[in-house]
Amino acid sequence: MDSNSEIRKIVLDLFVQEELADEWLNTPKWFFDDLTPLEMLQKPEGKEAVLSILERIRYGDLS
Repeated sequence: MDSNSEIRKIVLDLFVQEELADEWLNTPKWFFDDLTPLEMLQKPEGKEAVLSILERIRYGDLS
């Protein structure tokens, strides 16, 4: 499974609805310097950064 597929599955598990998951993946985020999560995945450190944010969302740590 490639990084995008793995991340997409995690996002879909979190957001449940495919539309919401796609919106999250394709919307720029301030914590990624206004890149989308999918754009962030193209960077060497991107997968780790996206997984870290998803972990924080999962546990409600949005600070």
